[in-house]
Amino acid sequence: MKSLDAYLTTRVTAEQRQQFVVKAERFGKPSEVLRDIIVAFIENRLIVNQPSKVKETLYVTRSQD
Repeated sequence: MKSLDAYLTTRVTAEQRQQFVVKAERFGKPSEVLRDIIVAFIENRLIVNQPSKVKETLYVTRSQD
């Protein structure tokens, strides 16, 4: 494994954090699950569906990425 020398952070509600931790612990440590999610997204193995109520313009159609 390569050296893990960079950080990626985001803010979520306390409730979202707790829900993620509980669910992630079924698969390993929450940090390991986050790492797997990031790698899967980079490798196009993870697709994020546009939410029903879009608050930001970060969502693009698959043909634009």
